[in-house]
Amino acid sequence: MTEADRPKIPVEFYEYVGRVASEWSVLELSINRTLWALAWTDAPAGACLTAQIFSADSRMKALTALLTIRGAEKRLIDRVNKLSDRMRQSLDLRNRIIHDPWSIQDAEKPIQLSITANRKLRFELVVRDIEQLRREFETISALVKEFEKLAAEIEDWQTALQKERMRKLLNDFIQNRISGSTLSDQKTGDTTDPK
Repeated sequence: MTEADRPKIPVEFYEYVGRVASEWSVLELSINRTLWALAWTDAPAGACLTAQIFSADSRMKALTALLTIRGAEKRLIDRVNKLSDRMRQSLDLRNRIIHDPWSIQDAEKPIQLSITANRKLRFELVVRDIEQLRREFETISALVKEFEKLAAEIEDWQTALQKERMRKLLNDFIQNRISGSTLSDQKTGDTTDPK
């Protein structure tokens, strides 16, 4: 079949397919940036790691693990996990929009061949309309905004945590200077006066 023979899908459908793909990439970047911050690494080094994590679901699991080892409150971790559950549903929606092939039925109705096999085969033609596609995009866009808000809260928490760590480090340093011990004394356990 040549390009001229292919059925013409209305351009606005392709626009929403592109918008969904772009919006999801914004979400993944936001998750990545949050992971890099919690891993205490810069963007290039962090990107070497997160580029190997292929799904948003796996990134969210890594985010939960990092929050846990950094000592985040259970309420924050629970919010991340709840958002992660909703994200999995939206990921399936995103995958169907982007990966299922599009065509035209009866010379006018846009359709997709939906193919999934998550414990049960789904292999069917689905009639699509532009309003449904718009609503699906808005669902994904709202999820992105919700994650970005949560990421800002995590960043604020992370900043407070780092300030507290620096305050403790400075206090420990001052206490050591007052007591006369040095960092090398602490490492060896030797607190005797070297004179």
